Amino acid sequence: MAKQTRAQRTTSSTEADSAISSSPSSTTKQTTASSAPQKTGGPVIFILSRTPGIKNNYYNWTRSRQVIVAILLYLVFLPVLPLAIGIFMYLHDPEGFKKSKALPILGAIALAQLSAFGFVASSKPNIPSSQNSATQSSVQNDKAGDLNSSATTQEEKNKIKSQNTSNPTNGRQFANCTEAFKAGVFNIKRSDAAYSTSLDRDSDGIACEK
Repeated sequence: MAKQTRAQRTTSSTEADSAISSSPSSTTKQTTASSAPQKTGGPVIFILSRTPGIKNNYYNWTRSRQVIVAILLYLVFLPVLPLAIGIFMYLHDPEGFKKSKALPILGAIALAQLSAFGFVASSKPNIPSSQNSATQSSVQNDKAGDLNSSATTQEEKNKIKSQNTSNPTNGRQFANCTEAFKAGVFNIKRSDAAYSTSLDRDSDGIACEK
């Protein structure tokens, strides 16, 4: 009986030691995972942040404008159109296409486009990380604040329902739309000094819409 009790104590002690030793490693893994940098950007930011003449001001555009311009840039830099024209001509008349001058011309255009894309892709991207992180943090804080004070926001919206014209912002910066509504301010245009991307949920250039 005494031997069994000692064995049980030894087993319990071993399990406790293994639990203690595994705890720091799991904590370290969680800390590492939480501190790992998140991937940002995507194909839209990839091309916009590298294209000369665009990479210095694209981050001030609306999201829809960024997507449209990025699509046009990919059509310019990637041989999509020459390839489509070549396939169409080949299917229509294979032998004639092989003998025509269109083949080398389309090939030269495609090569030029790929060269241009290679130059752009190898260029250093211009991504204002500090500005983006600040904006993202502001958006997250605004969303959290709205979730915590949704009733207040709705109450302030009801107060300005009968108000046809927004009060002047005088360049004042608002922490969230609830604060703006309390001041009788709404529909803040992008040209207004009080405008902030964190207040413009749908990125249409108008913040704190009524």
